[in-house]
Amino acid sequence: MDPSRYPSYTEEDSAASGRRLNEILKVLKKHHLTSGLTPVKLREILEDLGPTYVKLGQIMSMRSDMLPEVYCQELTRLRTDVIPMPYETAVSIIESELQRPVSDIFSSIEQTPLGSASIAQVHPAQLKDGTKVVLKVQRPAIQKTMENDIRLLKKASGILKLTLGTKNLIDFHTILDELWETTREEIDFEKEAANLVYCIVDI
Repeated sequence: MDPSRYPSYTEEDSAASGRRLNEILKVLKKHHLTSGLTPVKLREILEDLGPTYVKLGQIMSMRSDMLPEVYCQELTRLRTDVIPMPYETAVSIIESELQRPVSDIFSSIEQTPLGSASIAQVHPAQLKDGTKVVLKVQRPAIQKTMENDIRLLKKASGILKLTLGTKNLIDFHTILDELWETTREEIDFEKEAANLVYCIVDI
């Protein structure tokens, strides 16, 4: 992939990447990688590392051409068992976006999400006029977090092969390019809304 399609790198990003690298190393140490990487351990590591890595695992689960089938099967759990963010966090994000208390706009918001994914989760809600709606809430700072994570992974892809003992089993560069393209699409809620309107009009 053309490197220019990845986000530019600033001094602030460099500091954030350093902090994130320390977090990643702590997770890897916690899971004792030197004792081997089982399918379950790989899934647990990706879960502990957060949304970017959960998304990475979801993509890897569909790439049996790059990963042994037993690993792919275990990683399919990342497509259905994503832990939702707390309801209070979701409400805080909604209020930050709307610049108003949710009580000014909604008569109710379901605390339990309809679904939860690595990038966002969905809550049924009802407007003051009784109209039923669905709120898709993006995880906090998800775009910047994923940009930094993917950038770090790009730089460390060779080391990852050695550390994880995957050697040539996984083409990390290809997977990361796919992850970045998918992420760009999924975090662009305005484009998603426009496509939805287009589909409705077309129908």
